[in-house]
Amino acid sequence: MEPDPTNSLSIIIQFSIGLAGFVGIVSIFSGPAAAWVAVDRFRLGNVLSTTFLAGFLAFIALALDHMIGGEMAWKTTSALFTFIGIIVLSLSARALLKLPADQREILSNEIIILFFGGSIINIVFQLLNGLGVFGHNAFSILFFGLIWLLVIPVIQFIRLIFIRPRVSSNDT
Repeated sequence: MEPDPTNSLSIIIQFSIGLAGFVGIVSIFSGPAAAWVAVDRFRLGNVLSTTFLAGFLAFIALALDHMIGGEMAWKTTSALFTFIGIIVLSLSARALLKLPADQREILSNEIIILFFGGSIINIVFQLLNGLGVFGHNAFSILFFGLIWLLVIPVIQFIRLIFIRPRVSSNDT
């Protein structure tokens, strides 16, 4: 049975909006932004950028599906995904490198490898999908790429809540 692209993309959009809203509420109750340490801001930036990217790309895919239809819409969205994904991943890598050394130590190497490695693999798959390599599976490749974009913020959000650096009274 073929998945319903409109329904599947709508679920991605709803989930991304819900996750972004929930992150916003939690961040409000976590105290003023000035009190957040650099690693928390890094995680929050990753959560919001990947969440909004998934929702934005799903909206684009829906619009293109209505305008040009089917396979071409998925391939075009994957090509756009490749371009924007490279920019977002580059900005995230830059933000990671700008973190103070003591803040980078808080981050799990395994999660960093999962985040960047998985994202690079996802971008390569989206590029190949945009070029038509996967043929009639174009929607599935795009869909699972969007799902990956939502896995990242869920992991980062959990770590943002439960794995917090110790902040001394001198740091705030």
